Amino acid sequence: MHPTKFMVGCAAAIALLATGAQGAEPVKVRASWVVAPSDWTPLLLEKPDLMKHQGKSYAFEPMRFQGTPAVITALANNELELGNLAFSSLAHAIQNAGLEDLRIVGDQFKDGAEGHYTNQFFVLKDSPIQKVEDLRARSSRPTRPAAPSTSRHARC
Repeated sequence: MHPTKFMVGCAAAIALLATGAQGAEPVKVRASWVVAPSDWTPLLLEKPDLMKHQGKSYAFEPMRFQGTPAVITALANNELELGNLAFSSLAHAIQNAGLEDLRIVGDQFKDGAEGHYTNQFFVLKDSPIQKVEDLRARSSRPTRPAAPSTSRHARC
């Protein structure tokens, strides 16, 4: 998704969360971010024209997390209203943390989308592995078993 569309999507989600809060205390909207600039959450406050009701009907608060497992914990403890999760963490949030009422309000990252850059894998010229088929009957492991890139590794 284009970054501007993502920012507009976040602003729309905030506006929806703040509906009905007129005349009352602004609704606190805590949103997570892990890495800037790929996560636009910490930059939203830098563009006030995107959030015209900031401080009136809602109070937007970007919150930095080390990774998506911590975001899941914050969501489960009601310490966060909007959480960005890696695709590999969504199922864990639902199944393991019991967050069965999660809703997807935006898609920030797509890999392999037609006409756009995608991740690449490189091997040495003299490597016995030159194509995906060469991986059959070989064992390998990711560098960090809990990392979101692990599922990409498993797909190879």
